Amino acid sequence: MALSLAICLSAVSAIATKAISDLAVSSCFRELQDSTVQYAADIRTDIEYDLKLLEVIADNMTKQNTLLPGEKKELFTLSKAGILLDEIVLILPDGRMYADDEACLEQLKAVSYTEEAAAGAHVSGRIEDREKPGKFYLYYFVPVVKDGETKGLLCGIIDLDTLTQRYTGQLAEETSFQLLESGSGAFLIDSIHSELGNKVNFRNRTAKKGYGMEQVMEDIEGGNPGKTAFFSRSKQEYIYCVYEPVGINDWMIMLGQPENIVLGDAENIRFILRHFIIFETTVFLLYLLFVFWEIRKTFREREKELGRVQYILRRDTF
Repeated sequence: MALSLAICLSAVSAIATKAISDLAVSSCFRELQDSTVQYAADIRTDIEYDLKLLEVIADNMTKQNTLLPGEKKELFTLSKAGILLDEIVLILPDGRMYADDEACLEQLKAVSYTEEAAAGAHVSGRIEDREKPGKFYLYYFVPVVKDGETKGLLCGIIDLDTLTQRYTGQLAEETSFQLLESGSGAFLIDSIHSELGNKVNFRNRTAKKGYGMEQVMEDIEGGNPGKTAFFSRSKQEYIYCVYEPVGINDWMIMLGQPENIVLGDAENIRFILRHFIIFETTVFLLYLLFVFWEIRKTFREREKELGRVQYILRRDTF
């Protein structure tokens, strides 16, 4: 009976723990989903604000007689009014460039004025600094158009280090934050690794049972939201992730939490249940020993009574 009870309690404990673990994972995915949607909206709003600011500046410049910034120093100081802007550069059709910090002009020499101006107001993909390998930037491009003719090109510079600090600074330490370009696979933000890598690294990840990395790659390339769990070599444990399109270019945002955080409460409950089962089984065994002792005691008393009755009967017979 005690063994049967222990088996039943263990089965109940396993079922309860599995249910609690599933609830913990579902809760984690819901929280991450809410956070990814919010972060995607924040990034989209910040980018759109900065682009709108540059468009307003460009519109004001068309009302001036000349675009040369020497006559309007406020052009460069307006970068402080932006959210992600680090610097504003004016590029003229003949290749001349003007900025408050001329050190940033070198990295813009590879920019195609014709292509960027034709693309209209937009934000670029990740571009590596020509002189500092491993240093990356994003660029806003807004044409300055007057009377249907492009007179210049405003360029806003975003340092990806600044971008990372803005969006990861308020995150819990255990939560990972990644922002990547679906097409190129280049990471714009990666709080897990020290260097910005590429999504191709996902192909080598080992997915947790019930998930598949091929589906993750298809979702990212197609700009579709989803969730997954895979083994992180840097963390040496499974990471539960949710990814969501940002709505700017082909960017995708991915938030994740390690398994020890996701299942922390479930493990605590499993620990409590395990000790509860041990305690309950011990108490039940002690109860059985007590009952057995009481039964043996009753049998002995009955044997004594029966012996006395038999003695009286034998004496009366003689």
